[in-house]
Amino acid sequence: MKQLSFNYQLSGIDREQFETLLHRLMPEIERIEHDRGFEYESDYAFIHLPFDEQTVYEVLHCANEKLDCNPTVLVVIGIGGSHLGAQAIHDALNGTLYNEKDVSPRIYFVDTVDTDYVHEVYQIVERELRQKKNILLNVITKSGTTTETIANFFIFLDLLKEYFPEQYHEHVVVTTDYNSPLWRFADEEQFTMLAIPTNVGGRFSVLSAVGLFPLAIVGIDIQSLLDGARIAVHQSLMDSTSYFDKLKINPAHPERSGAESKDINPAMMQAVLLYVYYQQGIRVHDLFLFDPAFESYGKWYRQLLGESIGKEYDADGNRVNIGITPTVSLGSSDLHSVGQLYLAGPNDRVTTFVSVEIPQEKIRIPQEADCLVGNLGEESLQNVMNAIKAGTERAYEIKERPFWSVMIAEKTPYYFGQLMQIQMMAIVYLGNLFHINPFDQPAVELYKQETRKRLNDE
Repeated sequence: MKQLSFNYQLSGIDREQFETLLHRLMPEIERIEHDRGFEYESDYAFIHLPFDEQTVYEVLHCANEKLDCNPTVLVVIGIGGSHLGAQAIHDALNGTLYNEKDVSPRIYFVDTVDTDYVHEVYQIVERELRQKKNILLNVITKSGTTTETIANFFIFLDLLKEYFPEQYHEHVVVTTDYNSPLWRFADEEQFTMLAIPTNVGGRFSVLSAVGLFPLAIVGIDIQSLLDGARIAVHQSLMDSTSYFDKLKINPAHPERSGAESKDINPAMMQAVLLYVYYQQGIRVHDLFLFDPAFESYGKWYRQLLGESIGKEYDADGNRVNIGITPTVSLGSSDLHSVGQLYLAGPNDRVTTFVSVEIPQEKIRIPQEADCLVGNLGEESLQNVMNAIKAGTERAYEIKERPFWSVMIAEKTPYYFGQLMQIQMMAIVYLGNLFHINPFDQPAVELYKQETRKRLNDE
């Protein structure tokens, strides 16, 4: 199989500084390699997920058992890391209009306590139940006490009890930390339970039961997903201190260089680039996705970068208030809304372009289109998109806007497993360069505490 390919626009990068930072990361690679032997008893526990065959067995056994009941709707109830990864992979591979197709089960993600949205999903579920069809709830919360998730879960659980007063427990799968409050409740209710490893944080949990179970239910090949992730782990632990010697120079554009990911450590490369540009005052990282089905992937990465790197204190307790702001753009639609800003406004962002080499379907443009725009007839829409992406990259070069590009060979679980694992590894390296803890999110607890105060006051 092909691997992800990367091309980098390296203007403004000092080779000596770059290689110094790559060398700085070597002890971190050694720590990760050492701690991998501890599996889930380490801060790097998420790296063990692609190699955990027992969890895969449990997830597939559970999924097959639930699918035997022929559910027509799966409702995934979670928020943040408890659902973003699964939705990212589902949307990218199954398509954002999946529920409009002749499929079963359909899938709905409930990640908000917005009354209108929750009520709409509630009506869909109730309609299925009235028609004597089966539905499946998958409630996901690592702590087992997330306010939004628990509120929504009990709303749908109450509906289940109305239609299945004796067998409602057969329609619920709970994914949470072992022995969390929700785990204990689920045990009493005889719900099916899947455990999240204690040291795997929510935003790093997509390859645990958190993501694997709902993806298996909607037909994603989770074994292939993990195959790609395993390849990415090995790539991300490579020694790339001599990276510049492996570059393939593009003679047409010598300022751009590229390499297949088998030749480099793409996670180290991304971390160092983001860190270097941060030092130059570039504090925004834009994921420019040339496939609208990747928007949820952009939202997953937005949490990964924002929550992992946005920190008030460094590892020594010094106040630093650092962070890189993640944004998400979609090609080509956003070229007609924020393209002017990106190319002519402040040079304060670094961009990652993400595109697919081989789309799942090709649609050709009728010849008649040439009467309005020449050279369109008989072209595939994908060729038009590829031309727009190439033109956008060239415009960024001309305007000296920093970027790199990621090319996915095709939309399959294997390649998406690679992509997401590389991004998670890159965040760990970036946290090391910033000398912060990329695994905690202490400031998030503040809003939770204040929310509970107000609910208790009422």
